[in-house]
Amino acid sequence: MRQLGRLLQDGHKMAEADHWYSEYLDRHPQAKQVWLDLSATRASDKRWNEAEEAIQSMLKRYPSDASAHYNLAAIAANTGDLERAQTLWEDLSQQTSDPTIAKMASRSLARLTAK
Repeated sequence: MRQLGRLLQDGHKMAEADHWYSEYLDRHPQAKQVWLDLSATRASDKRWNEAEEAIQSMLKRYPSDASAHYNLAAIAANTGDLERAQTLWEDLSQQTSDPTIAKMASRSLARLTAK
């Protein structure tokens, strides 16, 4: 199911990918990457509320996951909630122990504040 979701996502069949990722998560809710993939699939269709719902579901299981927090800020930025995006990326860039995510958050924050 996970691989099928990925193939469908790569083939730009987002609704079908969403279905299979959701099916997979019903059985394996601990699959962090699939939560991120589900959110990305929904975001690709600009279904921002649903993309955020996927991230919020992930954060219930993994409250300190840096990737989830980064994506939450990206969703906020894409929906025009720039203040929320800025706050989330600032917090993340200062608090995460993941240097890659910290760098991504700092870069995103710089792009956001340069506008």
